[in-house]
Amino acid sequence: MTSPRAHDCQATGPQAQSDLPGIMAAAQALQAQGDSKGAIRAYRQWLEQGPSPQDWAAQFNLGVLLKDSGDLAGARQAFAAALEQKPDFAQARTALALVTPVQAATDAQDIRLFSIAWSPETLAQTDPDIAILDNSANLRPDWREYWPMRHYLLNTALDANTYYGFLSPKFTSKTGLTGAGVIRFMHDQRGADVFTFSPQADMGAFFLNVFEQGETFDPGFLSICQELLEHIGQPVDLRSLVMDSRHVVFSNFIVARPAFWRQWLALCEKIFQLAEANGSPLAIKVNATTTYPGQVPRKVFIIERMASLLLASGQWRCMPYSTYQCAWSALPTARFRNEAIASDALKLAYNETRHGEFINAYAELRSSIFPSAPAPGPSSLEQVVKDYKAVIPLQKSRLTVQGDSAAPKDLIFHILEDNSGDVEVLDIGFGAGNLGLLLKSNPATAHWAVDGVDGFQANCHNAALIEKSVYRNIWHGLAQGIPAEQFERYTIICLLDVIEHLPADTAKQLLRDLLTNMRHDAFLFISTPLWFYPQDTMQPGDLEEHLIGVPATSMMALLPKMYSISHPLVGGFVLGKRSLGFMEFFQPTTDKDFSYQRGMEIAEAIGCHLQPGSFKTMW
Repeated sequence: MTSPRAHDCQATGPQAQSDLPGIMAAAQALQAQGDSKGAIRAYRQWLEQGPSPQDWAAQFNLGVLLKDSGDLAGARQAFAAALEQKPDFAQARTALALVTPVQAATDAQDIRLFSIAWSPETLAQTDPDIAILDNSANLRPDWREYWPMRHYLLNTALDANTYYGFLSPKFTSKTGLTGAGVIRFMHDQRGADVFTFSPQADMGAFFLNVFEQGETFDPGFLSICQELLEHIGQPVDLRSLVMDSRHVVFSNFIVARPAFWRQWLALCEKIFQLAEANGSPLAIKVNATTTYPGQVPRKVFIIERMASLLLASGQWRCMPYSTYQCAWSALPTARFRNEAIASDALKLAYNETRHGEFINAYAELRSSIFPSAPAPGPSSLEQVVKDYKAVIPLQKSRLTVQGDSAAPKDLIFHILEDNSGDVEVLDIGFGAGNLGLLLKSNPATAHWAVDGVDGFQANCHNAALIEKSVYRNIWHGLAQGIPAEQFERYTIICLLDVIEHLPADTAKQLLRDLLTNMRHDAFLFISTPLWFYPQDTMQPGDLEEHLIGVPATSMMALLPKMYSISHPLVGGFVLGKRSLGFMEFFQPTTDKDFSYQRGMEIAEAIGCHLQPGSFKTMW
């Protein structure tokens, strides 16, 4: 690396170290603007300031940028520099291997790879380096891959010097690796106890750990896992556990020595025995089916996460294949690849140093990816305001407060026959807080207690709004993180202009969950454009893009108590518990050609009341 020039280098090592999170944030912003050269220049200028204990983190990020720009020689130099300062930095060693020409190894006798097959198609796989593990009898499909893996490990004498891997037939499509590619990678990276080949980099990067990630798709998952781990003698605080890409592995894509597999099996067997007993309340939760296609039991996803839990303990030498080279998820988060890389680097830096500035920078970066609308993302709720007072330091952000609904908000004044009672309102995705301000400005509802939940940190830390004492309680998080029992306190739950930001299946599940968990005498006030309203991101990484349109037929099929439609064809609907029985008719569309004109034609054809500023009562 070029020696720093005297007039360029004024900062000491400790000062430079304290600035690294800011440099990371600045580089990420430059990447978001398409200025990769500027991001590379930012890291190089920081490194030129002088030696720092955190040089390895900057060198690694620089190497990633150089690799992506096609400068493999520069990338090799940066990764090597990171390893020189931190020889046990497995991710840098993996990255260095990927940019260094190697000769393929031919001796594969100490590696045994299996493909778990359960059908004629999967039995016919032809990779010469991956043997078939025949599960065609499929005696216990409720355990998925764990059943054949368990059977093999319980009934086979393992060679202590051999690595074993139990892979799904989708391994190559998810990782891009053949059996020969796995063997070559492992021979080039000798010395590890465990090798991982995890897809879905965004699912690993944008969540604190794999249990929090599971919570997003199965509400209650994290608390059930917490209870389960305590029950089987593995107490870990899952709400504070930070996993980086050295720990995260999805799909059981692991190749490991017998010592690891024995510990993994012992842990999983405790879960297996509890689930098979099937009598306790905890066993019922573990065995419960999820909304995953095929009604996959929750226990399958719990077992899948045990390898990551073991790797996070730090007792195993793990060599991860670059997750960024594998398939990303099919969710919108996959669009934010540079942000995912930066998020993982910040988590890794925090795990190595325990310096709070890294996890704070990670939290801010993550909040820039997840907007106020519910979406895949961090699920645990962080209370920011309690009884109208901030209970944590408010964070200043480069991002601006955003989120105002075009919904006919005045409809909220007509939901109840009598507004004079004590009413509690939950405003999900409250954005700039305009619904709360509206309620507090009206003498008839000024006494109502309004709570807010929002996934966008800038909205939750809006000091100007908090000073006005509009929201009694404010939580930073997503609707999926709200405990089911908390809905019991609210008379009105508001979801204004939120669902159009979600994939269709996620929108359906969120609506179903809210209707299921709210009180029998409560109301859900929901609004959405009745067409595919074109909207893209407004700030880098804000996920404000609209993903679905909802025709008027879908909303009217839910039998609303009342509704109002404002310009430009944005409907507000008040739903009761009875709407839950008609969820099958809620059918949003992803067709971007579902125009305003087509939406209007549908609304007119079914006789919708289309006079802005007025509403129609249905029952």
